[in-house]
Amino acid sequence: MKIGGKTEPWVGDPLKVTGLVKTITDGKYMSRGTESSMGNTAVLNVKGIDIILTEKSQQATDLELYRSLGIEPTDYKILLVKSCVHYRAAHEPIAKRIIEVDLPGWHGTRLAAFPWKKLKRPVFPLDVEAIEISELKTE
Repeated sequence: MKIGGKTEPWVGDPLKVTGLVKTITDGKYMSRGTESSMGNTAVLNVKGIDIILTEKSQQATDLELYRSLGIEPTDYKILLVKSCVHYRAAHEPIAKRIIEVDLPGWHGTRLAAFPWKKLKRPVFPLDVEAIEISELKTE
């Protein structure tokens, strides 16, 4: 099957994988007393790596997301979370180390990498140097 690469053309093409479907659920789970939903959800194992595939985008702000799928996050040596900062409160207490990776997509941390089309410039923080220079000229 092909996974990923479906939100924006500039994030890359879907990846063709072959694996074993471990779990299929409706994606509902309890997060801090409130029901959350990832929509139809599957856990796919590809070459020993468990991949959570969801119908709806969901921030990994609660470890119950994993547990609802039969995954105990503390049993894994590495968890890869596609998120900018939302994951930190749930994951920092169980992490020995956090490594941030800047990949294409709306979750990226480098705002200057986004394909802005109608953004009035200069704007903070993208054009910090331009703003500082223009402020100096007005004094």
